[in-house]
Amino acid sequence: MKKNKYEIDMCNGTIMDKLISFSLPLMVSGILQLMFNAVDIIVVGRFSGSQALAAVGSTTALINVFINLFMGISLGANVLAARYYAAGRDREMSETVHTSIMLALISGVVMAFVGVFFAKGALELMDTPADVIDQSALYMRIYFMGMPFFMLYNYGAAILRAVGDTKRPLYFLIVSGVINAGLNMFLVIVFSLGVAGVAIATVVSQAISCVLVLRCLYKSEGSYQLRFSKAVPEKGLHHPDFPGRHPGGYSEYRYQLLERAAAVIRQFLRFDCNGRLHGGQQCAGIFYTPQSTPSPRRA
Repeated sequence: MKKNKYEIDMCNGTIMDKLISFSLPLMVSGILQLMFNAVDIIVVGRFSGSQALAAVGSTTALINVFINLFMGISLGANVLAARYYAAGRDREMSETVHTSIMLALISGVVMAFVGVFFAKGALELMDTPADVIDQSALYMRIYFMGMPFFMLYNYGAAILRAVGDTKRPLYFLIVSGVINAGLNMFLVIVFSLGVAGVAIATVVSQAISCVLVLRCLYKSEGSYQLRFSKAVPEKGLHHPDFPGRHPGGYSEYRYQLLERAAAVIRQFLRFDCNGRLHGGQQCAGIFYTPQSTPSPRRA
């Protein structure tokens, strides 16, 4: 299989240099994702006053919880993709890529609705001061409207990292981070949008990183190439893990959507346990052998 210049061959050569070149971009990417909210705080604190600073700052803990949660969930896609890619199972790899993107979009839309309708309630549970809670809720609502972009980026980046490409997701984050900082100052200083301005800038920058990672997958060659037409389950297609019968027509079409999402979640939970027991080898996919991999159990 032909590899591009961004992929790291984890199976040959010395370990230390590969470990450093693989892990450093991951570390910086994690820091950058947490810095989006920090940049928002710095800009509103400098140009919008103490009340706006308190409003955005009061959301930091809640936003960091969701960021770390969804970064962890995206490991499910990473585990499956690394497993199938290392084994050369192109069909399963392609299925994992398209199912993960579909699941990311669905979960992102759901979280957007949850954030819009329950942001203020969550902030009240955190005892956010009454004089800033309205601005905090506004920031949270706009921020959560970017959740589909955030989820698509993280799942797409997880696919790239599974094949040893940790650099391009970092490059995309750097680009979106610079745009976020520039838009923050432009919307706050020029248009005086305050809290809403930094939230809008964050959503726009997340959308840019999402587009970049999806474009990267779309233009890639090999088993992890993304084709949006394949992300929608074909009518009459049966997942091998779900042999049950179901009616035809639109019900079958919708049932396939749920089947494929459930398959990713179930596999993630199974391999998370294996990762804990075997030092994360499943997640890296570098010591994979077809004989040592358990066959999927039927429901």
